[in-house]
Order: sequence, then C-alpha cells, then structure tokens
Amino acid sequence: MTRPLWRSFPQKQRGPSTLASRCCNVDCPYEDDIDCFTLQLYYTGHLTRFCTKMSLTLGFVGVGTINGAIVSGLCRVKDEDNKHFKFPLRVSLRGKDKVQKLVEEFGDKIEVCTDNESVVAQSQVVFLGVTPKVAEDVLPSIASKVTKEHLIVNLVATIPIARCRAMLGDRCEVVKAVPLPPVAHHKGMTVICPKSDVCTILFDLLGSSVTVESEHQQRAMQAATSQMGPLYAQCRMLQHWLQDKGVPADTAAHFSGGFYNCISHDALVYGKEKGSTAFDTLISEQTPGGLNEQAVKELTELGVYKNQEGVLDHVLARLQNAAK
Repeated sequence: MTRPLWRSFPQKQRGPSTLASRCCNVDCPYEDDIDCFTLQLYYTGHLTRFCTKMSLTLGFVGVGTINGAIVSGLCRVKDEDNKHFKFPLRVSLRGKDKVQKLVEEFGDKIEVCTDNESVVAQSQVVFLGVTPKVAEDVLPSIASKVTKEHLIVNLVATIPIARCRAMLGDRCEVVKAVPLPPVAHHKGMTVICPKSDVCTILFDLLGSSVTVESEHQQRAMQAATSQMGPLYAQCRMLQHWLQDKGVPADTAAHFSGGFYNCISHDALVYGKEKGSTAFDTLISEQTPGGLNEQAVKELTELGVYKNQEGVLDHVLARLQNAAK
C-alpha cells in the first residue's frame, strides 16, 4: 500500500474533542490552500489531517445496487469539480455482471481487483456494500488488511458501527452511511453517522447529505428510506389509472415519473430552507376547496397516512432487532 496521504502532514497531539472540522492551513504544506478539513481518523494517538489538494484512493467491497450507484456517480463527477479522490476506483469481483457494465461504461476509471483483500490493501477509504449475511464472512476475511490509516464506510443496513469495527479487529475508524440509488446521477440524499468530513464531501458530490449524532437517529431515517418502494408503487398506480382512462401507456409512464419529480423539487427546497414548518406550509398553500385539498382530506379520513406511520414503525422495529 502506498504511503497514506495524511501521514505526510505535520502531526499535533490533540484530544478527541478536536474532531470537529477546522482549517489546517497553518500546518498545510500548500500555504495557498485554505480548503482543508480534518480527517476523522487517528494515527498513533495523533489527529490526522487531509488536504484537498491531495486525493484519496477509494475501494469498493461488493458491487451491488448501492456500491454500483456510488461508483457510477463518482465516475460522472466532472474533472474540474474533483480534487478529493483519484482514479482508478478499485472494485471487487463480487457482483460480476455489474462490475462488467461499469468497466464497459467508464473504462480505465475502474480497476477490478482479484479479491476483497486487494481492494482494501490498495485503498484508503473502503465502501462496504454487501448483504448482511455476506458481511459476516467478508469482514473477518479483510481484517488482516485493515490498518489505523483506513476509513471504512459501512453501507450494510443491519450491522452497527461497533460490530463492524469489532469484526475488523478495532483497527480503524468506521462511519455508517445510508445512500440511495440516485447518487448515480448526483441526485442522492445520504444519511451519515457519525460526523465525517470525508464522507460528507464525497456524498455531497453525489447529491446531498445529512449527518446525525447517533445510530438511533440514523436507523429512524434508514426506516424512512423504505418509502422509496411505495413511491414507485404510487407512480405505477397513477400510470395504470391514467391508462384505464385512455392515456397511452408510454405517455402515462412518462407523466407519472415526471410529475413526482416535478413536485418533489419544492419539497427539497422547502425542507432545506424552512425546516420544521416546510410541509405544513406546502399543504396550507393548496387552494381552499381545490383538488389537492380534497385529495389530502379524503386520504386522511381513510387513514392512509396513519397506516404509513405504522409501516414505518414495523420497518424500524426490524432494523432495531437486527442491530441487537
């Protein structure tokens, strides 16, 4: 493995309380670079730093739907927007068909490694994207290649940070992230825990991200992501309803997807700018006595939203039980 980039920086003894992001231009050998951030890794008890003029090597263990989407999104980052990571992205052979498609699309931006251990040995930040069952075998198998200089991004839904770190021999920092497939097209919304400037910068390149303080909060937001499937089911319902009313199938499908994409824009903007009052505001803006007010009233009376809350509770309980 090449010499870790952050080890080339002057090290200063600091306590864990300094984990918050801060500019390191005083120590940075690139005096003209004020865009530096604290890398949340420790090396021999010292706070380590990473300068954005230097690029991280990224590896991906498992190339399923999520890791495949992350790889695609990173490969689509414009050269002028990227000073945080470098190509090639190293991927394992697990998910062979997806790997082949990625290589066909992105060419030499991707390097296929013979095994998971090689991915870890040649990378500084490793994205773990396998199923929970597979992870139980993979984590011990890569533990010998993991060092204090690694950052492991755990994408496995039901494996907590502490268990992941323990299975890696408590050798490295572990951050848990919950990205969604639209990261492939820089439209993602990723939940990160705990605070990690590295993860925030990388996932913000792929859309947007939020950071939460605890895995308890993250699990609740992870449960919320189960509403992706129901949204697609609602798109399908609208498509079929329009077809039943005589709208051509392709037109109905195009409209249904475009309609939800269109109205979600205000949800994104209001959610970010108005905070806790965002959706009360959007609902109150519906025309009094209008079509949308009627639809909200009837769905409320039918108990649709209360039932959705019940489904979320069930999903959350499943995640909590799996994490025990």
